[in-house]
Parts: sequence; C-alpha cells; structure tokens
Amino acid sequence: TTVTLENIAISSQLFCALLRKTRVCVGENFSIFANTADGDCIIENSILRDNPPSIYMSRFEEDGENETNTGLALENIKRIPQNSIGCDFRKIVFTDTVLTNILPKLKFHENHAMESLTVVATKNEHGAGILAQKQKIRIGRI
Repeated sequence: TTVTLENIAISSQLFCALLRKTRVCVGENFSIFANTADGDCIIENSILRDNPPSIYMSRFEEDGENETNTGLALENIKRIPQNSIGCDFRKIVFTDTVLTNILPKLKFHENHAMESLTVVATKNEHGAGILAQKQKIRIGRI
C-alpha cells in the first residue's frame, strides 16, 4: 500500500506512524502540524498558512521503532524531496530516532520563527542521512 500525501496537512504523530508502517509518497502542498488535545489529525492545508506559528512543540521519538519499521521509515525519508514538508513548529525535539533524517525535508514558513531545535542522536543511523549530505540545513530564523 502506498499513501500519497498531497494538498493536505496531517499531525506529526500520524505522519510518523505512516512513515514507519506504510510506503509514503509526498507530493505538493503537504504540511505537518503539532498534535493537539482536540484530536484533529487531518486538516485543510491552507489553515496552517493563515495562522501564526504553532504554540506546540513537536516531538519525534524512538517510541515504537524496531528493525523492520526503521528500515521502512528510512526508505520513505530518502524518497521525500528536500524542503517539501511545510511545518510551523516553534519547537522541535528529535530524540534517538531515525526520524531525525526528516529534518532537511522540512520547509519552515518564511514569516514564522522557530524558538528551539533539539537533536539527540546516540546511534549513527539517527543522523546518518543528514551527515551524508554534507550540506547545511536551512531552518529559517531561530
């Protein structure tokens, strides 16, 4: 099964689950947003552009990673074009997860400032995709 994500915004939690459990294809006009208490995990993409940056922090963690889904997540991440996933997080935390490799794929909205970016990587695979590129990561304003 392949899930194509285009002209939609989904929660970062749903996005992580999809990356780990199914083949993902990222198209145009796709964004992720922080999980909120109201439970919405899919919204119209234009809502993100019309609002100020999220007050929420997005956490990407090792939780639930195993050898099988780690490989699938890395394959999916490799296929995603650079700067193709819109997001508006003020704070992002990557903790010991291969999902750290998604960082160069994120496109931060120009008018929104990020307050903090935290990356903890105790295994090479957690950041190997980023380090192999030998390029700077543009995260906009901090």
